[in-house]
Amino acid sequence: MNNNPQEQNGRQQLLEPAQTTLSTSSKAIRLQQLLQMRPTLVVGSGGSGQLILTYLKAILNDSFGDSWGSRIRLVAFDTTEEAFQIQSENGLVSLEADAEFFDIGNVPVGSIVRNIDSQAAIKERLGAVLGKLPVGVLRSGSKQMRPFGLMALLWNHPVVNEQLRQALWQLATRNQSLDQVTQQQGINVFICCSLVGGTGSGGFLDLAYLIRDAFTDLGSQAEFCHITGIGFLPQAFYGIKGPNLLPNAAASLQELNHLMVKGNFQARYPDGRIIHNQEAPFDIFHVLDGVDQSGRTWTDIYAVAAMAAQGIYLQMGTQLGRKGENAFDNLDEVLTTRTHDGEGTFLASFGKGELVFNAPQVATLFTDWQLLTLMQNQWLTAPTPDMMAQLATPLSSSNPDALRLALQRDPETEAPLSLDLSQPSWLQRKPASDIATETASYLSAYEQARIKETLLPQIGKNSKQLANQIEQQWDSWFEGAFLQKDTSLPALATALQQAGTKAGEQLKTGQQQLAEAEKREIQLTQALAQAQSNLNKAANSFPLGRNGRIREALSYVFRTAQELFETTLWLQTVRGQVTIWQVQHQWLQQQRNKLQAFMDRLSRCAREVDTASQRRQQQLAQAGVGAISLADTGYLKSLYHLHQPADIAVKELVDTATLLSQNSATTLITSLRVALSPLFAPVAALTIEDVIQARREELSPRARRQQLFQLATPSWNLDRARLPDGGSNVVRLEVLGVPDANHSLFEGEPMLVSTHDAHRLTALVVAAGAPPSALQQYDQYLQAQAQLGGRRPLHVLPDFLVTADQGRLLFALGSIFGLIYSQGTFFYYQPADPLETAVKLANGLSNAIHMFSEQETLVNEVSERIEGQIARLGLREAIAILTEYYSTAPNGNTPLDEQLRELKRLVRDYAESLRRIDAFTVGMHKNGAR
Repeated sequence: MNNNPQEQNGRQQLLEPAQTTLSTSSKAIRLQQLLQMRPTLVVGSGGSGQLILTYLKAILNDSFGDSWGSRIRLVAFDTTEEAFQIQSENGLVSLEADAEFFDIGNVPVGSIVRNIDSQAAIKERLGAVLGKLPVGVLRSGSKQMRPFGLMALLWNHPVVNEQLRQALWQLATRNQSLDQVTQQQGINVFICCSLVGGTGSGGFLDLAYLIRDAFTDLGSQAEFCHITGIGFLPQAFYGIKGPNLLPNAAASLQELNHLMVKGNFQARYPDGRIIHNQEAPFDIFHVLDGVDQSGRTWTDIYAVAAMAAQGIYLQMGTQLGRKGENAFDNLDEVLTTRTHDGEGTFLASFGKGELVFNAPQVATLFTDWQLLTLMQNQWLTAPTPDMMAQLATPLSSSNPDALRLALQRDPETEAPLSLDLSQPSWLQRKPASDIATETASYLSAYEQARIKETLLPQIGKNSKQLANQIEQQWDSWFEGAFLQKDTSLPALATALQQAGTKAGEQLKTGQQQLAEAEKREIQLTQALAQAQSNLNKAANSFPLGRNGRIREALSYVFRTAQELFETTLWLQTVRGQVTIWQVQHQWLQQQRNKLQAFMDRLSRCAREVDTASQRRQQQLAQAGVGAISLADTGYLKSLYHLHQPADIAVKELVDTATLLSQNSATTLITSLRVALSPLFAPVAALTIEDVIQARREELSPRARRQQLFQLATPSWNLDRARLPDGGSNVVRLEVLGVPDANHSLFEGEPMLVSTHDAHRLTALVVAAGAPPSALQQYDQYLQAQAQLGGRRPLHVLPDFLVTADQGRLLFALGSIFGLIYSQGTFFYYQPADPLETAVKLANGLSNAIHMFSEQETLVNEVSERIEGQIARLGLREAIAILTEYYSTAPNGNTPLDEQLRELKRLVRDYAESLRRIDAFTVGMHKNGAR
């Protein structure tokens, strides 16, 4: 099982950022604040390191845009190809491949082991444990194997070393362009990792010394450089299990303590460089766990990583001056103290507390509340008589009489269209034989010119214009009534339904009239044909009395034609009415359907907005671990009433057509929120300090600050009983992050940092000066390490890697000085505490030596106890004891005799090394006396 968080659920996952930062300072002010920071390199090792850097990049982007690269470099190394992605205010954030994130995986372990003689650096560092490592290609994490992490670093040393040196050189070069005071700030380095996995914990110490070695190239700036370590402890990985989590923590802390106390790191690297450095790897080392000193727990590794990123950012912001002007630079005394057991007190931890008021989310909540009020108390309420009285429809403008007059109006004269079919006098003077033909020609010409080309088109044109006018009247009426303050949508729907019913009745009556008019036109057409036939007969009748018959027939023809043409005009008028009523009825039906669908969506919106507002209110009130929200229910209600508009001109904020066209409740909610959000723009613009100032009668700003720092608890668990005087020597530092340190309620307070986050105050509390053994879980780490019994290699530092000769030598020395003894054929180790039960090793000398050598922790413990005994006895007395042991040799040739002779040879060689040290010491004393 790998503790690498990226390997739990896949690399490409969206993570919520730890904080939302919104700008309150101008770009110029931010740039100036950025330039005041020391140049900083932040290195991430392993998945945890990469995760911290990703969160930090999101914070930097939100605070400084893309300008932070001039003062800050991020470099992450991990044994995987994929990078984290997190969602921030400005979109997805991830480390840029081959610029900020470097894959040091795909290490061919099997091939390296087979050809180990060609890999001098790896053989020198890991040769003693290679046989215990699983063979395969190292990819997608180091599987909680610390040696794998170191092997990946050594195999990719050219990339790692080049990127570290390049980043430091770029920061130093840019620093040189500033004034001398700024140059003397030096460079800050943060190295982030977990202490329980493989990649990070296997390489973090080497990374520190590679950076210290690179510092030597910076000249005078090197003395101002400062390295801070940040390591995650096992409980940071809640829900993640693995056999090496606790043992790795023990091994990492043991090696860290060894180098922090003794220094003297020496290692060869593949490029031939040998680093021999007497300094400690870190100036301070922070450990972060999933449970803080107050017992509060972080939800998961992502929350811890986000908190770590915030802590780095705030520490970067505090380090503005030379050594002696900054509290973080002046912890040397407490961090270099030693306990009575010789442990270093270099460990530190930090925790954050926050006062939060997410004004944009509060404004959204208020928008939802206002929206709910409108929907529940106005838009969706049942109709009342008063509402219906205000919704007088324009239906009267389409009554039959009004339409007939409008359809038959001459637009030029505004007079009714006239039809005057008089009999021309010349027609009767025509010969009798021509009268019928001339009459038919005259009527046809009249019909064509007057009826078909003039009157009928004009009625049709009037019909179209009237249909458009009436539709516009309905549109205007609907627009005026839709979301009107004194009416509701159900009332509007009722008015549409009633108007639709009346319009349907009008349309039905018109269609009946149209059928009657069409029938009458057919009858009159037939009558006119018969009249014209009768006229033709009269014209061709007996001469006696023919003129009278012609006059009578001709008069009838014209009367019939007049009635036919009038009927044709009436038919066209009725057609126009029916068309208008159809358009009106169709509009009413469609608008009623649209409105009903809108009301259905609005009802769903009301339920969704109600649910969302309750959830948002809860989220605003619950700020999370180590945070207090000032958006409590009481204050929100008072603030809402203060900003709630007395009268809302909704019609000025929304577009009716757009709202009606929304096909989903979600889209509709978004549109309504956008429309109403300007009402609460002043709320969205509030800063956390505005709210603190507004609520100063409840708590003063200074009391708020105190409240905030009470929340910030370092993310570790110390057993105070293991600390001198209960931990009174542990130093506490406080940093306050405010939106703009140059314009703040807390201006003048020490350790003030601009976070450019308008909606939160962040307190960072750092506690420093504890030894590893003071950690509450430290004994569990050691027990897990002991239970592993050397079955898996844990250590990567040469001083902790046990060779076969070292194991046999220390077994012999332990026996000589009484730490190891036998009872019968069994061998036992007696711990330093005489009240502890002796540790049974094995039956028989060979088995006991083998069992002892396999337990690295036990071997290292014996080594330290032997050194302590020799120091108490003095070199000469110790040499005498050892000489007495190896001076008597067995005479037999049994395997046991040969084994004893080998042990005595190892002790003799060791005694000779002590003699050389003694001689060197004596020589120094003599020279000093001279």
